[in-house]
Amino acid sequence: MKCLPQILLLFFFQLQFSLSSQIVVSNCNAPDSIINKYKNDADRLAIKRVFHINSSFKDSAEINKPIRNNYLNALIAVYNATALPARDTIVSLHIHTSPAPSLNSIAIDADSNAIWMKNLRDNIIPTSNSIVNYLMTKYYLQKQSYYSWQSNSYSTVIFKSDTSYNMDGLGLKFMTILGVNNAGSDAFALDGNRITDSIGSNFTSLTYSYGWGDCPSGCGSRRFWNFKVYGDCSVEYTGSNGDALPVSAFVGIDESELETTKLKIYPNPLNGKLNIMFEDQPSTPSLFITNSLGQAVHVLSELNKSQELDLSFLSSGIYFLFLKENSITKIYKVIKE
Repeated sequence: MKCLPQILLLFFFQLQFSLSSQIVVSNCNAPDSIINKYKNDADRLAIKRVFHINSSFKDSAEINKPIRNNYLNALIAVYNATALPARDTIVSLHIHTSPAPSLNSIAIDADSNAIWMKNLRDNIIPTSNSIVNYLMTKYYLQKQSYYSWQSNSYSTVIFKSDTSYNMDGLGLKFMTILGVNNAGSDAFALDGNRITDSIGSNFTSLTYSYGWGDCPSGCGSRRFWNFKVYGDCSVEYTGSNGDALPVSAFVGIDESELETTKLKIYPNPLNGKLNIMFEDQPSTPSLFITNSLGQAVHVLSELNKSQELDLSFLSSGIYFLFLKENSITKIYKVIKE
């Protein structure tokens, strides 16, 4: 590694693929483990959508199921579109929606002197208020914490639910109770990774973005990947834009060799396909490939013991393969004829 040009370790990598737009066959089915990864994303996108279109569901505690299912299908379709290198990038970067609004937690600010608030403070449940009792039962709310504020006569109670709801819509129900000053989602929208959307006549558009920099104060840099998902679950990748990704988004460069992994990379030079074969694979490595300018051209979040990469879309030239295993990264030079 030490003989490689040092400038390669200083590059900020940008995902730019030679095909500006690609449509691939995909599907909207996935095991529960994958569905659970994207279920909260679909719920948050659905909540934001009903506010955008001014649907009556914006004032409801329930999440609009048809809209939520549409988003979940679109998210799963993108996840399943493994023929798209950009898909591997967003999966590797673990891009999801921001944590706001909260789906399972609600904060209620109310008069500390209300009897039902005193009961909640003292863990007397059911409380003396029939509406509070009803809402706690109907929406599976459990008291999580109670805060008293010396500066005013209001206190805050935090409820948690094991079911996802539109907590701002549920807050409107609490606002009908005498003594409640404010009620709604208990979450702050800190900057970071995001998934945003738009809806066309025959597709759902999803934009995944990765933010870095001082994100608690607002990410200073951000990159975007754009997808369209059609009714048959096919996926179109329409390109990426924004700031160039830092190398730290993918790997932590280490001058060490890969001590535990013996592998073969062939043929080199290559015409179209590159084979990567491990003699021993104690863990699941990941890789990305850059051109001589430091621009990433292919990303895989997980490598099999024997993997064939179709790199026929690359133009002739020199490329660098970054192979990461745990915290160690090794770089190989390959030539495309």
